[in-house]
Formats: sequence, C-alpha cells, structure tokens
Amino acid sequence: GLAVEAVSEGPAARAGIRRGDVIVGANGEALTNPEQLKRLADRGKNLVLLVQRGERRIFVPIRIG
Repeated sequence: GLAVEAVSEGPAARAGIRRGDVIVGANGEALTNPEQLKRLADRGKNLVLLVQRGERRIFVPIRIG
C-alpha cells in the first residue's frame, strides 16, 4: 500500500484522504507504487480508493478534475 504522508489541497483532500491513511487499492487494483496510482488517475475522471485507516478499510470515491 501507499502511505499518505501529507495531503495538499486537491481531489484527495476534498474526498477526505488523511495523513496516515494507507491507500491499498484503486478501482479494484492493488497498489504497490505511486506510479500505478498516477496511471489510473490519468485514465479517468473518477477513482475509488480502498483505504486502510487504523483498523478499518474504507472505500473513498474521488472525482478528478
């Protein structure tokens, strides 16, 4: 997964992604590196992230652009 170290203003912040979250997947695909997430974000206008937040896993929809 991808650990979130900081969240600046933008789609992720508006969707509620927080520092300390771990993004483990996007659009049904497991993530192991930031390039995968960028590639998926470049492909479309929407992402659904699977986020580990503490003991819970939650889905976070993000509208890009």
